[in-house]
Amino acid sequence: SAASATAGAPVPGFAPAPQPPGHGARAAAPTSAEAERELLAQLRATCDAGVAANMMQPVPHFALLSEEWYHSALKPIMAHWLLIWLRRNGLHDVTDEAALRCLNQGGVEDATVQSALSDRQVKMLNLGADWLSFLLPHVLKKISRVHFGLLSVQEMITMQRDFALPRSRRYLAVPFVGKDTPSPSSEYAHPDVAIGLSILSYRYEGLRAPDFGAMIQNLRHMLESELGAELKRPTAVMWIEWIEAAGRRVRGTRTAQRREAAKKGGLVEEDDGPSLRHQHTSGSELSSSSTLASSGGESTPRSAAVRRLANCTATSPVPVPRSVERATAAVAANGSGDAAAVAGMMIDAAVAHALGGDGDPSAWDILPLHLLDLHDIDYMQMLFQLLRRQPAVVRFYLDNLVFPETTAHQRAKLSANGQDLGGEMLFARRIAFSGTPSSLLPLEMGQCIHSMGDDAKMLRTLTDPAVVTPASLPASWDVPGVLEAVASLRPPAHALIDCGALVTGMNNREVAAYLLHRLPAHHEGVVYLESGGHKKIMLRATGAVMDLERCGTPPEKRFSFYDQVHTTGMDIPQPPNAIAVLTLGKDLTFRDYAQAAYRMRGIGKGQTVRLFVTPQVGQLLAKESALGRGVAPDGRRAQLAALSPAERTRAGLQDVAAWLMINSMKTEKIQFELWCTQCATNVWRKRAMSHLREARKEFGEKKMTALAPGVPHTGRHSLDVFRERVVRDVSNSVPRYVDPRAEITSVANSHSALLGDAGDLKALERIQALLAGHDGGVAGGKRAEPAAFEQEQEQEQ
Repeated sequence: SAASATAGAPVPGFAPAPQPPGHGARAAAPTSAEAERELLAQLRATCDAGVAANMMQPVPHFALLSEEWYHSALKPIMAHWLLIWLRRNGLHDVTDEAALRCLNQGGVEDATVQSALSDRQVKMLNLGADWLSFLLPHVLKKISRVHFGLLSVQEMITMQRDFALPRSRRYLAVPFVGKDTPSPSSEYAHPDVAIGLSILSYRYEGLRAPDFGAMIQNLRHMLESELGAELKRPTAVMWIEWIEAAGRRVRGTRTAQRREAAKKGGLVEEDDGPSLRHQHTSGSELSSSSTLASSGGESTPRSAAVRRLANCTATSPVPVPRSVERATAAVAANGSGDAAAVAGMMIDAAVAHALGGDGDPSAWDILPLHLLDLHDIDYMQMLFQLLRRQPAVVRFYLDNLVFPETTAHQRAKLSANGQDLGGEMLFARRIAFSGTPSSLLPLEMGQCIHSMGDDAKMLRTLTDPAVVTPASLPASWDVPGVLEAVASLRPPAHALIDCGALVTGMNNREVAAYLLHRLPAHHEGVVYLESGGHKKIMLRATGAVMDLERCGTPPEKRFSFYDQVHTTGMDIPQPPNAIAVLTLGKDLTFRDYAQAAYRMRGIGKGQTVRLFVTPQVGQLLAKESALGRGVAPDGRRAQLAALSPAERTRAGLQDVAAWLMINSMKTEKIQFELWCTQCATNVWRKRAMSHLREARKEFGEKKMTALAPGVPHTGRHSLDVFRERVVRDVSNSVPRYVDPRAEITSVANSHSALLGDAGDLKALERIQALLAGHDGGVAGGKRAEPAAFEQEQEQEQ
């Protein structure tokens, strides 16, 4: 697809070259290494400034917090960098000024520019503008292993056993429903979202072991298909560059450099490597030493090299490093006659020569690609750890193995959504219950009946300073620092409820082990939750792990850790006066916050909460809550400063609740537009399903019931209603915002044969009336951020 062209673009995080003096010239912008390094420094400085201003979050990785800051500070730099890439890929017939204006303002709108460019070049600029304006900030806001990530090897094995592992989920990033919890079957349907998040996933997590194995095999096949000297083939040169970028050296490349320098009359400086004099070591000595090296069960790259050397002939010359020569001479001078010591040093010299270095494993040279033994598990494991996170290696794997295999898509797919289950299409009677009710239900289910007063009680409790005490984390916070702060609280805490997903990079068992010996001595164990919600406890006395149900440790002598995905619907008994630590995250909503707080079933009745707030989240909530009150953030700070300490704390907790409500409104606004569209399509999908059922009964008969008077039924028309067209072509014009009401009307007209019933028309009018009271954007203007990106476009397999 055209959208998959972005797979070849540089990974976000590099800076562009500076503007040349002839800014309006048609010549390509300079792309020298010096200019690019200069703007790399500019990008780094901008990101550092963003972190200092709490516009970006550095933990667990760089995450965007403010889109306003992105568009003003980061986007112009990325536009310059993207222009470099576009220049290198054939964009020449437009000035830098015009190209940057298109990239920064949303696409090619100038008729003069459009007439000067080819259709492909216009699409490249439009796609680049989409990436800069919508896609890049969207993916940079996501947290790895919380919102998205790669499936682990164990997760892939489990899903493959359940026949739920298509190729796209095997190789690409998938949506996560919570920390370290991938969605069981969803994936990103929009290719650019999938590409962007997959690039970030592999950069954050590195290659997995199966990925590395497939890549090495692919490299060997590429090498074998090339001609020329083995160390000079393109794939071998690329291998050498990878190893050197990782801080190591490929064996034989120093000799090749000497030969090249000798041809050119140059000199290459020598280190304390093997001397020109050679010693001859017998095959029996090598075999004996090989036996000694492996007798202790050693399984290392060194032992593998010794085994290979054992097969050398007795006349094989083994270069001896000068350091070994000196040690051998010393043994001879002392007259000790320690032949075993000399033989051991000779073997060490042989191994060091085979691997490079002088006995230090970290200095061993790496074998050339054509000499790798792919069956040497130890050596492959060492290479895996060396290369799995190297940017060039990740990019090669993505560009050559992942994206070509996964970015292909069909032109249509069968679609379904929650309306099909909650509406009347499949079931005549439905009943439902939820502890967190929502009004975004299928229209046919009627209005949701809310329990009166519950929301007010939760708000009163969670804004009571006697129940919730806020605490600010330092600007240099990190995951260990958060856990240390929890363990050092006095009076001691009984639970950590991580609804903000601050504790990343550690699984639940590792968190329990970290806390176990840092908590006060009266805590005899740490309770944590495994996948599936199984409750486990790690005991201080023995370090053993057992089921919580089988453990007799009373609640007051244990500590509980709730990871993000288990902060809803999970009950672990706590003492009546328990103190819980709650964390706030940048994407938290009031519903999730209240669910997490009420894991303490006695909250407000003896149980209390300490609220940990990071500086980045603190700045976000201060800004949003102030704007919600109609004042500037500085004005709100002045208002808080004028209050007494107790009232200031209460007002701060009210600001937290207000910010969480605003986050909920933003989420429901996007969901509302999608809900209205699904409600409308459900009207004619019901009719189409009814006709398909009739068609099944009448299958084989000469005449089938008509769709409507004068409209014959072929079955295909009703089936097409459930087919969703998948269009991934890049537009050669700037897309305009389409009002949801106009879009529903247009689609309804195309299915007018299925809308003859007065009730159907009344349902559509009701949906249009709901949308009329909803601010859907400025009709006719340039599109706002596409809802398709924010809705993630997750599709079920």
